[in-house]
Amino acid sequence: MEGLKKAPAMTREGVIDGLESLSDLDIGIGVPVSYSASNHQASHQVWPTVIRNGQYQTLNWADLK
Repeated sequence: MEGLKKAPAMTREGVIDGLESLSDLDIGIGVPVSYSASNHQASHQVWPTVIRNGQYQTLNWADLK
């Protein structure tokens, strides 16, 4: 939603501009993410996550047994 809020216009290019302007955005994964015209990869890490009772929780691999 933040990218859409920052979009100067609700056009393809406007949405791209809005997304590429996101910097140090806290999306709740413990580290801020940023995008730019030359960087569309917000993070180079993966956190396996599940939704339980409407809440995001880190996946515990032991739970899969």
